[in-house]
Amino acid sequence: ADEDSDGDGLYDGFEHTRKMDFLDWDGDADGRCDGHEVLGLGPIPTDPFDDDSDDDGIADCVDGDTDQDGVPDSVDNCVDVENPGQANSDNDSLGNACDADDDNDGVLDEDDNCPEKTNQDQGDMDEDGLGDACDPDMDGDGVANEFDCGPINPGVYPGAVEECNGLDDNCNTLLDEGFPDTDFDQLADCIDPDDDGDLDPDITDCAPLDPDVHVGAVEQCDGLDNNCNDSADEGCPAVTFTIRERTGFYSVEAEGYRVNMSIGEPVTGTVSNQNAGYILTWGIK
Repeated sequence: ADEDSDGDGLYDGFEHTRKMDFLDWDGDADGRCDGHEVLGLGPIPTDPFDDDSDDDGIADCVDGDTDQDGVPDSVDNCVDVENPGQANSDNDSLGNACDADDDNDGVLDEDDNCPEKTNQDQGDMDEDGLGDACDPDMDGDGVANEFDCGPINPGVYPGAVEECNGLDDNCNTLLDEGFPDTDFDQLADCIDPDDDGDLDPDITDCAPLDPDVHVGAVEQCDGLDNNCNDSADEGCPAVTFTIRERTGFYSVEAEGYRVNMSIGEPVTGTVSNQNAGYILTWGIK
């Protein structure tokens, strides 16, 4: 049972149980050793009981194109699978037609979302079943990657509504067009950390849209808290006006001063902010 009487590489017992002739090394007379045919050791897998395994009318012993695809077995990258184009994405020894991993990325073709493009991470941004590595529209916004200025941002594409976010949402090479830019520095106020360009960040500037009001500014006598210290006009000299007339209305303007009035009769008065200083309008009750 452990002998190989015909020297074909198969034990006599093995051949006997399979109804093979253990005294004939080439049972189907195709010129190929039975052992090679059974164990698949030959250059072309063949049937030890059939001298024409692919039924092409040409005996295995002389058949040089097992899959009949027009490519000789000697150079065919898929000897048993018809593939006349010989496509081989990963340039290994197996053509795509018989390669379980065409792109050689370690992910079998049946599970690979880009079977012919290496992508071990299997990234699929828009979850459409097609991996980013081979998806012509990665973000799924309806615009092909080559025409999309934001191919990995579904909110950025030609024709999108422009938002104030520091991005060119509509792909027209402009950022945040149509939104306020107080200091004209080409940064819209929505993303500009210093809207008025006074070098005092909005977060500390008590008047972020007024370049004359900021931390460290020189205090002016104008009714404003120019230096953002929660106090207006500190340090401005006081001028006292004494009004003695009892009839009529008077307007007293004092440029650059805080006006304090001291009169002997009750008066009504209003103070309004003017470019030149305070204007006090009053009248006797």
